Amino acid sequence: MARATEEPGVEEMKDVESPPHTEARGATETTDAREAPTEEETFEEEQYEVAPDIPDDETAVVVKRRPLYRRPAFLLAAAVVLLVAVIFGLRYWAYARTHETTDDAFIDGHIVQVSPKVSGYVAKVYVTDNQQVKEGDLVAELDARDYDARLEAARAALAAGLARGREAQAGVSLTRATTRANVQQSSSG
Repeated sequence: MARATEEPGVEEMKDVESPPHTEARGATETTDAREAPTEEETFEEEQYEVAPDIPDDETAVVVKRRPLYRRPAFLLAAAVVLLVAVIFGLRYWAYARTHETTDDAFIDGHIVQVSPKVSGYVAKVYVTDNQQVKEGDLVAELDARDYDARLEAARAALAAGLARGREAQAGVSLTRATTRANVQQSSSG
């Protein structure tokens, strides 16, 4: 009377009422007063598939299916998807920490125009980009070769001027002496 099965996942069920089956599609149930299956019955029907109509003398064989979330293939696929999501999430987080991205940004900076009192080529810079400075800090050093040349030219001009001054002084002394001699010569004569 009982049928033995050797298939995995198939259990032999005795004394299980099978839901009423109709012979034609779309036919309605006339023997039962129920209008719609309850939630519990629907859940039971989802978990168990009843074999097609069998004669009354044999036991109904019910196939029990695991829910989708308990199947090994589904769990493995979910673990792989989760692992890939975590890896890509960590890579994006590491990238986003070091790279600034924006669609419509602008930089707001406090820029101060620095102009020297003299012009020249910069020989050395004492500050770096975006370094805070205050009044009196040495920012850059200008190339001194042009200024050294101008200084030497000014010293040479000074020396020449002093020499002309001494020459003029000597000329004044000579002119005084000559003028006195001329005055004495004119007054004696």
